[in-house]
Amino acid sequence: MGKKLFCLLSLLTGLYTKPLFAQNKIVYGIGLGLFQTKLNHVDREHFSGYGYSAPGFVQNDRPGFAVHLLAAKSITKNISFETGLGVSNFRSQFHFDKLQNVNRPAPPTLDIALYYLSVPLMFNYKIPLNRTAAFDVSLGPDIRCLLLGNDNYQEIIEEDIYLEGVRNYKQLIISPQLAFGYSFRFNNDSRLRLAGNIGLDAQKAMRVKGVMSGWGFYSNLSTAYYTYYGLSINYFFNCKPGLG
Repeated sequence: MGKKLFCLLSLLTGLYTKPLFAQNKIVYGIGLGLFQTKLNHVDREHFSGYGYSAPGFVQNDRPGFAVHLLAAKSITKNISFETGLGVSNFRSQFHFDKLQNVNRPAPPTLDIALYYLSVPLMFNYKIPLNRTAAFDVSLGPDIRCLLLGNDNYQEIIEEDIYLEGVRNYKQLIISPQLAFGYSFRFNNDSRLRLAGNIGLDAQKAMRVKGVMSGWGFYSNLSTAYYTYYGLSINYFFNCKPGLG
């Protein structure tokens, strides 16, 4: 009798612990995001009169991208925590309509390209639609550390001043994100998610300290921060139900 009870207990334990361990398994994936950036709150009221800090510029918001290696772990049946490591790119462009040099063939353009090491920290809530499909809501911050802040400001200004090497861009950005997506689980337990997302940087893009780093049009950018919206596609390998 005791042996039969032990066998029954073992069977029931096996039936219930297998899904539990499957939910606690860490799964890995890859992600790609394409988004439209917008540099908000550029100072259009205060101008120094040098270094193209003058009325009359046109802002051109540029698209960006992000590529990540991802990891996800289930917390409950429908909630998982997702993180990863990747690279993201934010770009901006400004056209100045006033020529300081009559020999210049076209008005100058300021191009800004920022490359960040990106670590998303997202909580994902899954709403099952059927056995293979689900609606997803994700919320959390994206932590970005500046790898390269590049612009051509030194090349386009007419003033005789040396600005190369001046660190003008913030090294650390915390950016809350919200995403709504649709995910589908394949027969091999991998999962594909398509999502639309929006984000808002909690810090300014520029770091203005001292006369040199806040010189000219840099001072007009010192009040600006990024927002962005776009689409992402994430693919998780060997993703059991309850994850991804």
